Amino acid sequence: MSIVRKFDKGIFSIYDKCHTHKIIINIGLILVYALIVIYYAMFIPFIATNTWIMENESIWEKIYATINPFTTGAYILGLIVLSQYVIYDSLVLKIMISLFYGMIVFSSLIVIMGMTKWWELYIYLPHIVIVFLCVLVSYRKWKRKKLELRPS
Repeated sequence: MSIVRKFDKGIFSIYDKCHTHKIIINIGLILVYALIVIYYAMFIPFIATNTWIMENESIWEKIYATINPFTTGAYILGLIVLSQYVIYDSLVLKIMISLFYGMIVFSSLIVIMGMTKWWELYIYLPHIVIVFLCVLVSYRKWKRKKLELRPS
């Protein structure tokens, strides 16, 4: 039971600290989301062919080799989604970012369909953990709010 209490204490300390610096965090997350959308938009063929990306193809190849969009990029996006669940309460925002994350995870599943062994699916363990933690954080925040609203 002490692990659950430590987890709750960690969640709510981050939640409370973030609400004291809300403006800075909002600006930072808007910049991060813009970078993520730009990064994943480069895979859309009609965007990639009509922009300066084709002129600087070697730079983008190095970026994609470093941060693979279907493994490392998806893990980074998952951590951002988890931080979104901890920091914010907006259901609409959580649904939007979760749908985007779900599309990326589904796309990566399609990309790795050529795997032949079951154990090769270990690359999905971080996604399972992130989804589990998002559900757990949502439940704990709902439970806390319910306890705060209950009359004494």
